[in-house]
Amino acid sequence: GTTKAKEENSNFETDAEGNLQIQKAGEAENIGGEQIGSLYLNGDSAYELYYFSQENMRSHASLMNTVRSLLPEDISLYSMIVPNSFGIKLSPAVQEKLASSGMDQAISYSYSLMGEKVKRVSIYEELLSHKEEYIYFHTDHHWTQRGAYYAYLVFCKEKGFTPHALSEYQKREYPGFYGSFYFATKRAEALKVNPDTVRAYLPLATNKMHFRDPKGQEGDSALVQESEVVINDANTMSAGNRYSCFLMGDNAFTEIDNPNRNDGSAIALVKDSYGNAFAPFLVDHYQHVYVFDYRYYREDFVAFLREHQVKDVLFLNNIMSLGANSAKEMMGMFH
Repeated sequence: GTTKAKEENSNFETDAEGNLQIQKAGEAENIGGEQIGSLYLNGDSAYELYYFSQENMRSHASLMNTVRSLLPEDISLYSMIVPNSFGIKLSPAVQEKLASSGMDQAISYSYSLMGEKVKRVSIYEELLSHKEEYIYFHTDHHWTQRGAYYAYLVFCKEKGFTPHALSEYQKREYPGFYGSFYFATKRAEALKVNPDTVRAYLPLATNKMHFRDPKGQEGDSALVQESEVVINDANTMSAGNRYSCFLMGDNAFTEIDNPNRNDGSAIALVKDSYGNAFAPFLVDHYQHVYVFDYRYYREDFVAFLREHQVKDVLFLNNIMSLGANSAKEMMGMFH
């Protein structure tokens, strides 16, 4: 498409990763809603269809095992596979009719193929237990920050951290968000009348960050009203870009330093855009949070970990992005 269209769609995951293939439906089935290409529109919400691929799940496990072998022994490696709204919100019967059910089993399958030195952060059950809450957007393929919060609780349990309650954080609300599903369905009326609200929670310790964008431009952030912050003022953005209020969207590299800690603790979060809403919750538990978007970061990852004495590495991947293509992109960080 044109550059303009590309800019408008900068929040979409790339097609090559099997994410959100925006295509016209051939013969759309109608099962209590409309199936539009790889989307299912039901009432005022859209869902991206999930098709189980043994190959994709094996591919990710193999990647994690390779990563484990390339990391220094004293680094803890965590894998968090994030289900999408299709696998959590819809009943197994509806999932089965439309595509594949059993996303929890698919995730467990991938985890079962990972060596014992890869620590699994299994969040499916926790998300499922909150499925009636607003943990995924209706008009967009991402989870909400509330969804990411429940994943954070599981990570804290794994790490032995005491999590913060949602009520402890300052909150920002940005109504009128129309996401990727809205544009993929050619602005479906059913979604138009049900815009999302982005609710953002600010870290307690700091709301500042340093980032390098995909073009290599560096920037320092200021506070919430400014343009480059961990959680930035989404009211100034177009309605289609409000998920970018987290981490300024997908930057190659982001660093958040907690002024309240000087214990040298550090975590590297390797992620797709699902990680953007999750990263702010890590800030209060480490002195340094380093965020790497594997689609853009091309330097020597292991050298960075050694130099900055990072001891925790978390790969956070949404299930729709798993497969040979994303595995190859993630391997691009290892030199």
